[in-house]
Amino acid sequence: MKIRYWLVLAMALCSPSSNGQVALPTATSGPAVVESGPHHRVWQTVQVDELGQTNISTYTELATGLNYWNSATGLWEESQEQFVIAPQGYALAAKTQSKLAVAANLNSQAAIDLLSTDNRRFRCHVLRLSYLEVASGKSVMIAEVKDSIG
Repeated sequence: MKIRYWLVLAMALCSPSSNGQVALPTATSGPAVVESGPHHRVWQTVQVDELGQTNISTYTELATGLNYWNSATGLWEESQEQFVIAPQGYALAAKTQSKLAVAANLNSQAAIDLLSTDNRRFRCHVLRLSYLEVASGKSVMIAEVKDSIG
């Protein structure tokens, strides 16, 4: 008998409102980006119930370098962590905030070319891989770069 009383009480607490109507979502839009910047994106979801009431939910996604400025479209677009092989043999990462070009042969001058967001250009190349013990100041060379096509 005790179980039935609890069941009746639970059903009474979960019953619809006094006017007999239950507001259920009838129209829902999926999450959509409504604002973007270099390190954030604002997502929004809109729900409209059968009574015509609108519920708007938003949240902000944060990440360093999340979007890059596309000057062709004039919009912030999602950064893509991928390289594209250019006809000149370079691997290009162009859909990021800082543009990066890596030569097919790392054993060449200026094999790595980085253009920062403030239009500063950094060119460097790899000499070798070594280990340095800071306490004693001793270092050991592990490997040197040799000609190769990546």
